[in-house]
Amino acid sequence: MKRLFCSDFDNTIARKGKIPKENVKAIHRLNDHGMEFVLVSGRPAGNIRYIFKKYGIRGHIIANNGALCLPGGEGPAQGHPIPPEEAMALIDRAEREGWNYLFYSEEVCYFPTSWSRLLGSCIASGIVNLRTGMKVGSFSPRKPHFLEKGAFKMNIYVKKNLQGLIDEINSAGGLSATQSGDDKVEVMAGGVNKLQGIRTLARTLQVPMDRVVAIGDFDNDAEMLEGAGWSFAMSDGSDRAIQAAKMTTDPVDRMGFVKAVDWIIANPEAGLLLA
Repeated sequence: MKRLFCSDFDNTIARKGKIPKENVKAIHRLNDHGMEFVLVSGRPAGNIRYIFKKYGIRGHIIANNGALCLPGGEGPAQGHPIPPEEAMALIDRAEREGWNYLFYSEEVCYFPTSWSRLLGSCIASGIVNLRTGMKVGSFSPRKPHFLEKGAFKMNIYVKKNLQGLIDEINSAGGLSATQSGDDKVEVMAGGVNKLQGIRTLARTLQVPMDRVVAIGDFDNDAEMLEGAGWSFAMSDGSDRAIQAAKMTTDPVDRMGFVKAVDWIIANPEAGLLLA
């Protein structure tokens, strides 16, 4: 029976957005040993497809912290978009508070028009497309035209009390929020997290959860690290991620991802029947 190796991106297989060649080779070794690679990220699907193509990686995609699941990297997509009425309430608040924010659909990064004026829409579009492979669009906060078609994640950039905002959003019940980085709150539909996305993929592929391996470094990885059959946290990761994982491995620049891959290849029964 097949096994899934589910990995976060930033500071897990990549540093500053770049995947070391040793990690690409490790992903190919997983494939050679009958394990299917899954990139599980807060990043949008369009960006992950760009990463797969750039590095010659094949695998499955779980994007936007679990909000969008794409078996085989293409679909059919199984998604949980943010309810439009919940998104509008957050847009109104962000405008009142003066927060910077943006939205991701499957293929497009949407900036409010205030950002477009500030950055220069042509410059912003070119930079985002060059670095991420994503298309870029702008919208009026009064008429976010894309919400009905589906937005899977909202990023809110705040300089203080991140945890307070996260707790407030989660306690309201209609949305899910987590932290990614020192100044970024990531908001998805209620009940969405990376573990939920992995479970959706595992059901689609008929893979039991005890045959799922996960690796990550930050708070938004905690649920998948705790729920997988076996899991690794990067030793320079957050306390919550380390506590959720079954093992730790070294940071990216000390071959931590490679060491985790080689360990699970050498111990193929790890975690089976324990998840």
